[in-house]
Amino acid sequence: MKTDTLKNDMIYVRDTRMDMLILKRAELNKKTFVTVEIPNKGFRVQAMSTSDRTKVLDAKAKILSTFPQHRVYLLYQAPYFKLRVGNFVEKEAADLLRAELAKIFSSGVITIPSDIELTKKEKEDLKIKLTEQAKEGKTPQKKKN
Repeated sequence: MKTDTLKNDMIYVRDTRMDMLILKRAELNKKTFVTVEIPNKGFRVQAMSTSDRTKVLDAKAKILSTFPQHRVYLLYQAPYFKLRVGNFVEKEAADLLRAELAKIFSSGVITIPSDIELTKKEKEDLKIKLTEQAKEGKTPQKKKN
């Protein structure tokens, strides 16, 4: 038994087995509950960088018709228009698209690190995947409570 005196001279008596139970529960929580962070950094494929606006708009239309599942971003960084495709968490997935785009465009197709935008469904799917990986201990992103 542990006794402790509180401010108002009350004596608090606690069984030491409670401490063991609390520690055991905390240990169980660490193993059971895993939270993961959904990354906002990832990769996009830059299909083109040119100062010719017409050329980049034609390329954008071609990409949209060929790869409708990917979002296409048109950026202007004077004096160049840059055409970027996709929102990838993993570089390997971006590299697969880069290889496909390299077949269409002659040169300048590169994978670049970028801020990415994920839809609600993509975030949910990614959260499930990362949680499973974290439980298996396969990802450095795991955080245990």
